[in-house]
Amino acid sequence: MIGKTLWLSGLLASWIASRAVGAAPLDSTSAVPASAWGIRVEEETVIKPFSPRMFGLNFDWTVTQRVVLNDAGEYREDISELCKGFPLPLNRMAGTDSQEFRWKWAIGPMADRLPQQLYKFFPERPVRLGPVEWVRWVRQEDPKAQFVFVVNLLKDTPQDIADLVYFLTGRVNSPRPEEAAWAKRRVQLGLPEPVPVAVWELGNEMELKIPEKSYVWTAERYIDVSRAAITAIRTADPKAKIALHGSSSYDPGWNQAVLRALGAQVDYFSLHFYYQGVAFGSTQGLQGEGGFQGHTVELVERWIDQARDECARLVPERLLKLFISEHARWPVTPKVRDESWQKSWYQTHSLEGCLSTADFLGRWMNRPEVEMATYHCFSSGPWGLFYRDVSTGKLSSTGMAELFRMLGSIEGKSVVRSEIVVPKTPSETTEIERALHTVFAVRDEKQLTLVIVNRGKAFSLDSGISVKYTLRFGSLLTSVSLDDHNTVDTRPLQVVTRPAESLRGPGGTVEVPGRAVLLLNFGVR
Repeated sequence: MIGKTLWLSGLLASWIASRAVGAAPLDSTSAVPASAWGIRVEEETVIKPFSPRMFGLNFDWTVTQRVVLNDAGEYREDISELCKGFPLPLNRMAGTDSQEFRWKWAIGPMADRLPQQLYKFFPERPVRLGPVEWVRWVRQEDPKAQFVFVVNLLKDTPQDIADLVYFLTGRVNSPRPEEAAWAKRRVQLGLPEPVPVAVWELGNEMELKIPEKSYVWTAERYIDVSRAAITAIRTADPKAKIALHGSSSYDPGWNQAVLRALGAQVDYFSLHFYYQGVAFGSTQGLQGEGGFQGHTVELVERWIDQARDECARLVPERLLKLFISEHARWPVTPKVRDESWQKSWYQTHSLEGCLSTADFLGRWMNRPEVEMATYHCFSSGPWGLFYRDVSTGKLSSTGMAELFRMLGSIEGKSVVRSEIVVPKTPSETTEIERALHTVFAVRDEKQLTLVIVNRGKAFSLDSGISVKYTLRFGSLLTSVSLDDHNTVDTRPLQVVTRPAESLRGPGGTVEVPGRAVLLLNFGVR
């Protein structure tokens, strides 16, 4: 075995009973025997550098402005208060509406902004939250924030795209007149410093046929338009990072064609995944025949494997990384077709939705080829972290906001190898249970953080993993029912953080409750 190995195992403790809020414990008689379980951490076997950009978020030009701005176009105080200390490491703008959004029509005084129809079922109106307002608000909440801009391949010209790069990232003292001019315009509008754009993404789901769109592109058209966009971006900023879009309908022909044609000119291959609920014992009571229900773990894992392998095979001269630029739990289609789909929207951010997203993020943390991910979405559709009630205007946060606040607290330099350990002679039951746990570990010279996503029954860990480390604190997200979700009036999903002395049970053990996300932080002695 390579590297130093740390072991965690132990007896059932009493985390849930000691919690101030949240769920009642599962029946302890159903917990897996403590002697059967452990977690192995190979702290010197580095999977990849740790980056908080794995916990990024998507925004949109349409709904985000309702949450962030009031009717006068001023920043709302309540969203800033709710987001106080909230990590925003990577922020992507935007999804489907990115291909209708004209950035030059959304800068400057409101009186000068032209109306835009960002979705075909929305009316034309000027966009109040343009690039300047969005970037300024995000950096106000998190000064370390970085950004992903989805290039409008549908309506912007190559010159529009180059001007956007100049506008956001240009230097006012540049010897290039066009760069200096756009940079000065940015400063005049309230962004004195260049915007830290991590990636320019080439379009969004261009080949996907959905009701919200009036276009479906072939791979050939995507290649032609993207080639011109790449030239425009690199002319404006030769060091720019660019993401090529993989097929959102998982067409291997699309992926192979665009990688062959453009893979050597870009840095990332972006993918979108909307997945099923993965919590143990969950039921799909609303699910009927037909319709999209979200993808299984097996399918998502297989598609990532294929994308990784195709990048290596078709672009051997360049190490392309994967960027999961949209992902979320998909709410099930109603069984009765004339029922409103909104009845199942809560599933995206219920306890089951939080477990599903945490599980996939845990899997991707353990994949060296996946470098970044942005969850969909900050405030729109079924998936939001923050919602504003249409009738009252009151703002609220979902369980997904709790999850991302927890994950955003992680610090470290490296993701290291970790895995669930089962008995030497496991029964069929324990093998099934083993598949219901995801774990990842992050470390640096001062600390080790373990995140355990437990979709199954309760089990226990020994908090004394080695003489090198001592448990400092733990944070837990769980509730009574998989359907529990936050609303304007109730908040059953809240992260509870406790110091080490209140976590330890008999023999120094710590319980991992059933159907929970648990973060344990260990300091170096």
